[in-house]
Amino acid sequence: MGRVQNVTAIGLKPRKFFVVKGSGLSKTSKLNAFDAALKRAGISHCNLV
Repeated sequence: MGRVQNVTAIGLKPRKFFVVKGSGLSKTSKLNAFDAALKRAGISHCNLV
């Protein structure tokens, strides 16, 4: 097992956000449908946090 360290939140708050909408379908898997929805919403290149 790795060593566990205490982590303290430093109070970061987002200053900006945006809302997008998209939908996707896939016969393969839900993950493929999610990827299709991100692409349709125009944010497939973004990191989601």
